[in-house]
Amino acid sequence: MNTKQSMFFIYCVFFLFFCFSNTVSANVDNNIQITNLSSSQFTVLWMSDTPNCSNIQLFHDDNHIDTFYDDRGKDYKGRTHYFTIKNLRKNTRYFISIGYDSNEKSTDNNLIYPVTTLANVLPVGSIQPAGKVLIDNANLTPASNAIVLINVSNGQEDSAPLSTIVDKNGFWFIELINARDISGTKLYAFSENDILIIKTLSEDYQSIQHEFPLIDKEVETQLYPPIILK
Repeated sequence: MNTKQSMFFIYCVFFLFFCFSNTVSANVDNNIQITNLSSSQFTVLWMSDTPNCSNIQLFHDDNHIDTFYDDRGKDYKGRTHYFTIKNLRKNTRYFISIGYDSNEKSTDNNLIYPVTTLANVLPVGSIQPAGKVLIDNANLTPASNAIVLINVSNGQEDSAPLSTIVDKNGFWFIELINARDISGTKLYAFSENDILIIKTLSEDYQSIQHEFPLIDKEVETQLYPPIILK
């Protein structure tokens, strides 16, 4: 299929989804996740079977708006994929199409997924959990470019998912005050019983999940124990 035929196929599928699909806010597929959903942006992340370059086409109504590339660089090639889709309008339904390079065979390729942005909310204050992700070797090498997914839970209710990328030194941090409830309509109501659920995705190591009590919310930056990937 040449480029023109591929784009024609994408537009046709987009039209069908626009007519018949439902809004998706947290999981658009078993593997593909939407995090950091707000009034003006969201993050798309997933893992593929083999390392490859990828891109995301953004649509609104019947118009192609923009092409986005991995936050780690246009030419980033890996099994983890992380895209921030930004400069969006609030309460607006968009559609995304995931594309791979020619070497990747996947059922996700060129499928269209709907995502709706949220209304504005005004968080006050700052809660910044932070930590480090390391690889279990002799030098405890920083797991740079790994993805950290975060939810807050009080045992009865979970926050909507947030995420960030581990930097070159192995550190991650995120502004938790922006966390919304699972519906996305209001900010998450923090409590004394909150648990921070942290899941780490990396290229070559098994995905793992840790749970920590949410550290004193009076302290802006909260440093958590290192996560070791094996």
